[in-house]
Amino acid sequence: MPKRQSGGSGDSGPRRKRGRKYDRISTAALALLMMTKVISSTTPEAYIGCREIIRKSMIKRGVPEEVIPIVTASISKGTLNQYDICYRKWWEFCVNLNSDPLTPNLKNNLFFFKEQMNNELSYSSLNIYRSALNLIIEQSLHDDRIIERFLKGVYNLRPPMPKYQSTWDPEPVLSYLKTLYPLDSLTIELLTKKLVMLLELASGEREHTLSKISLNKISKVKDRIEIKISEELWKKQTSTCFDTSLP
Repeated sequence: MPKRQSGGSGDSGPRRKRGRKYDRISTAALALLMMTKVISSTTPEAYIGCREIIRKSMIKRGVPEEVIPIVTASISKGTLNQYDICYRKWWEFCVNLNSDPLTPNLKNNLFFFKEQMNNELSYSSLNIYRSALNLIIEQSLHDDRIIERFLKGVYNLRPPMPKYQSTWDPEPVLSYLKTLYPLDSLTIELLTKKLVMLLELASGEREHTLSKISLNKISKVKDRIEIKISEELWKKQTSTCFDTSLP
């Protein structure tokens, strides 16, 4: 009887085709895996915080890490809180575009400002955002001028509203304060309220400033009493003096 041939050339063709098919699948899977690794390596991480993003930007620009805390100390706590709001929005904006938040990109900057403008951000707030981004991104002079033109356009299209749109007549208050007399007949509470109101009307200072009054800063000078406030108020070192004539 003739012997049956086993594993001959009859099966080699389909096997080679299946092998080439698996090779193509493996190559495509490997390419997809490599693309995923590249995308994940270039995608910015989650928001790292205001101080950390400032630190990373300074390191990127060649600032010695030992002096970064000193440079950061030039920014007040209130300003950092405002910058933190901007950096969080900017970070999320760049993540959506798969872009580096610390790399200059005029197009991204303009689209970011336009998006904030569409979100009803005021001209003054946009200026704060501009200062915040200038701290972490080294803009070219040309790009900075374009951004300046953009903000000027925002100012013309949406002029800032006056800080105070109405005033009030202090006469009724003064008339009431006159009735709080004689002083030695008043309770401590009424006497305190009268003094605070007179200080506010005479100086124009806010409650925040008056809350910084300390007893060791109150002194008698000739015919008046001086109340000095030499404490950091918001952005700058402020020294305020109230003069009150003695009876």
